[in-house]
Amino acid sequence: MDRRQALEILGISSVAVPDDVRTARRQAARTQHPDAGGDTERMSLINQAADLLLDELVAGSSSAVDGSSRSRWRDEGHGAVGRWQRDDWSGVEVDRPSFVIDVLPVDAFEWLVMAARVLGQVVDDDPPYCLEVLIDSRPDRWCRLDIVPDAGSSTVSITTSGHDPSDLVPLFVGAINELADSGGLSGEAPPPS
Repeated sequence: MDRRQALEILGISSVAVPDDVRTARRQAARTQHPDAGGDTERMSLINQAADLLLDELVAGSSSAVDGSSRSRWRDEGHGAVGRWQRDDWSGVEVDRPSFVIDVLPVDAFEWLVMAARVLGQVVDDDPPYCLEVLIDSRPDRWCRLDIVPDAGSSTVSITTSGHDPSDLVPLFVGAINELADSGGLSGEAPPPS
């Protein structure tokens, strides 16, 4: 099957983004899926066509550096601090190291800001769910902390600029624990675990 055949099977003339393919697959499945009275072989062709076009788009987006809608350079407005931002993360596996702070996100955010000031400088913040930090002692320096509410506590996941972020967990946990032990943090809840 080639690209032209795949487009014909899905009933579309062109594809700009993966959502175009997904929409065409869903629309075709409404009538062609065996559960809707369609044919198994026809549904198989629809899935093959969609997979071919999605693979083509994903391969194109991973090498795209032209500022297209699939990926673009995001200037953070902080001089050299910027990064590639990808708009479609389907099919990309990401494993982010994380830790839990037994307080609500608002308090966890304040604790992380204080720890970030000990470790480096806050570059950008979006209270209470996101914090970007430049760490003084690290060659990769930039990291992003995403705070997610988790049943009365907060899970903090770490993303860095191209390096393994797992060694940042002990840095932040240690800084928060030191601040809690020294009385530099307000709040009744225990420090991160």
